[in-house]
Amino acid sequence: MQPPKRALRFLRWFCREEYIDEIEGDLAEIFLKQYAISSRRANWFFTWSVLRHFRPMFMKSFKNYYQPHPYGMYRNYVKVALRNVSRHKGLTAINVAGLVLGIACALFIYLIVSYELSYDRYHAKADRIYRVNKGDPADADTGTPYGLAAALRTNFPEMEQVAIVLKLNPEQSNVEMNNELFRETNTYLVQPEFFRMIDFQWIHGTPGSLAQPRHAVVTQSIAEKYFKGDAMGKVLSVNNGSDFTITGIVADPPVNTDFPIRIALSFATLENRADSGLTENLDAGTNSFMQTYFSLREGADAAAIDPGLKQMIERTLDKEQQKTTAFFTQPLADIHFNIGNFNQRVISRTTIHTLGIIGLVVLIIACINFINLASAQAIRRAREVGVRKTLGSTRRSLVVQFLIETLLITGASVSFAMLVCSQMIRFSEPLFGIPLSSDALLDRDTFVFLSMVVVGVTFLSGFYPAFILSGYRPVTALKGSAFHGTTGLFVRKGLITFQFFISQVLVIGSIIVIRQTDHFLSKPLGFNKDAVVTFDLPDSRASVLSSLKNSLLTQATVEDVSFSLNTPSATINKWWANLKHSSFMGEERSAEIKYIDSTYLRMFEIERLAGTLDIPDQSGKYVIVNESLVHEIGMDDPQEAIGEKITYWSTEATIIGVVRDFQTVTLHEGLHPVILTSTGYFAKGSVKIDMSHAAETIAAIEKHWREAFPGNYFTYAFLDDQLATFYKEETKMSRLLTSFSVVAISIGCIGLFGLIAFVVTQRAKEVSIRKILGATIVHLAAILSNDFIKLVLIAGLIAWPIAYYALDQWLQGFANRIELFDNAWAFVLSLVIAVGFALLTVSFQTIKAALANPVDQLRSE
Repeated sequence: MQPPKRALRFLRWFCREEYIDEIEGDLAEIFLKQYAISSRRANWFFTWSVLRHFRPMFMKSFKNYYQPHPYGMYRNYVKVALRNVSRHKGLTAINVAGLVLGIACALFIYLIVSYELSYDRYHAKADRIYRVNKGDPADADTGTPYGLAAALRTNFPEMEQVAIVLKLNPEQSNVEMNNELFRETNTYLVQPEFFRMIDFQWIHGTPGSLAQPRHAVVTQSIAEKYFKGDAMGKVLSVNNGSDFTITGIVADPPVNTDFPIRIALSFATLENRADSGLTENLDAGTNSFMQTYFSLREGADAAAIDPGLKQMIERTLDKEQQKTTAFFTQPLADIHFNIGNFNQRVISRTTIHTLGIIGLVVLIIACINFINLASAQAIRRAREVGVRKTLGSTRRSLVVQFLIETLLITGASVSFAMLVCSQMIRFSEPLFGIPLSSDALLDRDTFVFLSMVVVGVTFLSGFYPAFILSGYRPVTALKGSAFHGTTGLFVRKGLITFQFFISQVLVIGSIIVIRQTDHFLSKPLGFNKDAVVTFDLPDSRASVLSSLKNSLLTQATVEDVSFSLNTPSATINKWWANLKHSSFMGEERSAEIKYIDSTYLRMFEIERLAGTLDIPDQSGKYVIVNESLVHEIGMDDPQEAIGEKITYWSTEATIIGVVRDFQTVTLHEGLHPVILTSTGYFAKGSVKIDMSHAAETIAAIEKHWREAFPGNYFTYAFLDDQLATFYKEETKMSRLLTSFSVVAISIGCIGLFGLIAFVVTQRAKEVSIRKILGATIVHLAAILSNDFIKLVLIAGLIAWPIAYYALDQWLQGFANRIELFDNAWAFVLSLVIAVGFALLTVSFQTIKAALANPVDQLRSE
């Protein structure tokens, strides 16, 4: 039974504050009496009575005759706000601590997201630059054939510049200076058009100088390192005496680029070599490090390029070639997030979005702390509001007052958060592999972000408490009965539940990501990766490799030696071939090619299933295949495949052996057909060693390697360490999630600590009476903490299904994944952690209250 809402709102709008309580009360009493007789009559009479009171003597003065000076008014607001903040130092400290953690975390995530999104966005033509990839978006290769660039220049006049960029392998990036060798891992062969697309700051020279063979452009750091800055016209000796004249110097590229070029050699140098292997064929083999880029002219339609590439292939290649040849374009802005780049560091947009959501949620959790504590203080401040309203304060002025208090606390919190974040930045690279700089805190965009945080947090944290406090009526506020309803309590409980819901989702996510990463690192790969040292082979001549192998085997701590194109599982230097078989009905499929020697399969303990593991010669006409290829050609029994004929590239070969499937790519992907054969070309050496004498064995390997390859730079790696780097993104994500989970739980506990302290103060007399009547400390602690623990349990029950769905969607992106049902303990553990932290937080205050002397609380009663 409520009076008509519109009539009641109209009354409250025009009626003076000194009359509103009396008039509204009288009309409400008459309404209730008449409602018992007739609801329609009651509604009509209430509305008519309101209109009868719409007279000058009851109406507010809508003209503001007194206009206080804004400066003086706001100065008074600030003074009062500072007074209130200093009066409640404990609660202020708790509010600031929660906001500092939340804002620092949000700021740190903002810097990470800004850094990742800034990659190569500084180029003037960034929105018009594209890379051409081979294949289709679902299974793409960044490498493209040499002839593609010329075909693009001929067929697409809307392309302003087209350029090939080829990153040299590490073993091809040795610089010799004063009879000393240096390894420069960011050495590229570049066509001059590339520097007309991508912005490098030219200090000396022009891009056109790279049109001539044996010319080079270096960065300032390279010029300083080898020539003390005076590099123009000097000779740079690369790869055992290949001399290049330096014709240009550019500034070092920023860290946020996927083109970390330090030395750029003219691509014409390779084109002029008789043994370059370059061909104009669009269906030629590719190297993932030889990439083709183009920039469009202004106003050109980028959407027309992909259909144009398909038409170009149809005009150029025959039907058979068209089946295995396809190209598509990728915007420069997408290269950092998809397929691959020269940095070999890709971060998915899903990860970026997840981090952004986590930062926002952690900030909201911190705001919830403020809302809970501020609304809980409403009872304390009710009389203050009553006095202010009696003395003439309007609701608007009270809202402004409370928002200014929130603004002061938020401003102080942001200042402390910047200090905390500056310390977090120091650990961003060693822990997360992200080279953030403290200078980013002083960036204009960061200032804008922090300003938005201050405004957003002030209104998000301050509006609800201000709305509650300013809404008290003077009479009820001064009587102390302003806040006996359940709405505020329900809201606080809901907010606490939300805090611990988010915390538990983050904890579950952290555990599952860690478990998935452990699964990657511990899952059997189908070969033995332990105690294997790998190194590059600058020369694959049989005489050189035979001598090196024999000298290595003279070491007692060397168990075996193998030479190959690459290790069993690798992400670079991977070769793919078109595969033909009679069962394919004229179609072509693809298979990975691995060149191996006679000891490769034995040393890596790859299991034989049928046939032999001994390849009789290096013609490439006898091959060993894996189970997946056997299934690909339509056979189930490996023995059936022995003697089968297959064709890869243009070589017809006979299957002489079958091995069990082994993981040749990262565990993100599944298994695929593999051909193992021998042609005498090897690029990687692998040595099985006795790990109890690792240091002296590696020193001996280096000695014999240098004797075999004089004038080259030796580097080595343990195979298991190399494989672990495949999953550094998952490792980084698990560390980030774990860190933010700790922050979220800490913020929740800080707020819970302040809230339980307030509740204990409010119920101090009740606790004292219960204690006098015989309640034990355990019983009192249970009474005070019971409601809060229930909220944590409810939060867990809500978090489980949502976390399960989100993580299941994430895991679907992996061919090798853990099962969530097998890790159900992670969900239970998250609840145990949340309840444990909540109990620790609540227990301190509840036990303190239970131990207090009842006389101290009841002496005034």
